[in-house]
Amino acid sequence: MSNFSTAISTALKAATRLAGLTITYTTSAGSVTLTGGALQGATDFEVVIDGGLAERFTSADWLVSVADLVIGGAVVTPARGDTISTTRNGVTETYTVAAPEGEPVYAYLDRERTRYRIHSKQTAQT
Repeated sequence: MSNFSTAISTALKAATRLAGLTITYTTSAGSVTLTGGALQGATDFEVVIDGGLAERFTSADWLVSVADLVIGGAVVTPARGDTISTTRNGVTETYTVAAPEGEPVYAYLDRERTRYRIHSKQTAQT
């Protein structure tokens, strides 16, 4: 790992310790709760639709450690339709893993592929 990669990894770990949210990641195979293990961000997508008009899609992104996203002993690869839930101030927010058509629902955050950036859309609040 390069010095730059080490510095980025150290900074992400510190940010997660300070501002990490507890999330539950659910797939058809089950779920895993990451206690304080996720950072939330956003990505703006601009998709050209019929007639050349641009439609904007803002994704709620989740930065999580690949090593922590394990269900049934196997590392989970994020997939369209999986869900992520978190509770803030007594309100549970549910997000569905999604991205605009033709775009991947996740990307690796670093060269070493130790963290995912998972794109999602909020679908419920209770």
